[in-house]
Amino acid sequence: MTEPIRSQEFYGEDRRHRRVAAAQLVEKCHAPDERLPRHRHSFPYLSFVVAGGYWERSGVETTACGPGVLVVHPGGEAHEDHFGARASRLLVVEPTPEALPPEASRAFERRAVLEGRHVHRLMGSLLDELAQDDDLSDLAVQGALLELAVLVLRSPAAAGPAGEAPAWLREAARIVAERCCEPIALSDVAREVGVHASHLAREVRRHYGSSVGELVRRARIQHALRRIHAVGSLAELAMECGFADQSHFTRCFRRLVGVTPGRYRAGGNRLPR
Repeated sequence: MTEPIRSQEFYGEDRRHRRVAAAQLVEKCHAPDERLPRHRHSFPYLSFVVAGGYWERSGVETTACGPGVLVVHPGGEAHEDHFGARASRLLVVEPTPEALPPEASRAFERRAVLEGRHVHRLMGSLLDELAQDDDLSDLAVQGALLELAVLVLRSPAAAGPAGEAPAWLREAARIVAERCCEPIALSDVAREVGVHASHLAREVRRHYGSSVGELVRRARIQHALRRIHAVGSLAELAMECGFADQSHFTRCFRRLVGVTPGRYRAGGNRLPR
């Protein structure tokens, strides 16, 4: 069951809070292993991981949100979250549509996941505004949101009106998830769903914001998270998940989860089901 909460209310402990004309800014703290029930917000908002991290399940997709990752949540999107082994700190930004040009407001009306130096710089500037107390903050916040809107609109996942993934693409994603631990080729998946490999790659990028290879890596890490407390050694787990060696497995796991497999297992964390 989805729990509705008002758009101005967010889970977690408030550390700092500020409202200007262009947006509401809230710095939130979350405890290790904290779980948020499935819920939705009425209006779009942005969530940026300052420290720590979490897994977010939205529909059939699970997203790893580590430090530096920005998630744009459209209004009404249902999701649930599971925080990692360390305390986490997030910057939550709720834009004010009336204070932004229509194009910028529309940029935040669909889900997007972004990271990189430009995202880090812009979200860092918004975090700095929590400590300011002058009449220039609104201008600074509005400017950062306009730049973020451009990044969202230029991101692969936001290219064009993607809408719901077609049935053949959802079947391709199911095949990838089901066979992620086996050797799997783009051409094989494309042949099974009856499309050309280049078309499959383009539509995966448009709807899921990543390559087919990245979908496979994410699915393997999700499999590892489900099995990490059942398999004896991490080397065995790496082989079971289809990685060439444990070091490659560790690198992928840390990039997506935020900690190494050993630290994750030692903390007793489990992926929400």
